Amino acid sequence: MPGAIFLAGSVGPLALVWVVLSFFLQGNELRNSIKSLDMQTEELKQSVRAQSDLAKSSSEQIEFQARTRDADLWLEIRKAELDVRNNLLMIDRLLPVVKRSRMGALAARGMANSGAREQFESDLLKIKEGVNQIDAPLNSKFPVSLSEISIESVHHAALIYDLNANSSFLVGQLNEYLEEDKVEADRRYQEAHQKRPHNS
Repeated sequence: MPGAIFLAGSVGPLALVWVVLSFFLQGNELRNSIKSLDMQTEELKQSVRAQSDLAKSSSEQIEFQARTRDADLWLEIRKAELDVRNNLLMIDRLLPVVKRSRMGALAARGMANSGAREQFESDLLKIKEGVNQIDAPLNSKFPVSLSEISIESVHHAALIYDLNANSSFLVGQLNEYLEEDKVEADRRYQEAHQKRPHNS
């Protein structure tokens, strides 16, 4: 047993050195692991900041696009509203001109008291009723302010486009009357000019 005691006595300090050395080595490894974890934590923080900045930027971009869309819709509605108002003004100015022109054309054809006059007056009455049907919603719903515009305001756009189409149609009807009367007047002028004797 003396050999075992000698072996235990000589290996014991060596084992103690090994334990102390392994303790220091594990300490170094733990310090390196802690540094690595600190670096990863910092990278994660930077990544979170970058994602947060990106989300904020995306949110601002979406908000900007929404404001731009609303402004574009408002401009379209406003332009259409002005077109309708211009059409109504034109109708107001054209009605007396068309009435004089058509009554003159009917009188020239000897039809001043005919069914054609009654039809024309009925047509004028329909045009005036059409103007009233346009004027009422135009004055009650418009103008729309930019702050009132949202994606739900598409119904405002649909209404104003419908009013614009109707008012344009009425202007077109009045212009057709004027064009017909002009053609008739030109025809009568040509006939009168041909009947006149030519001086040679």
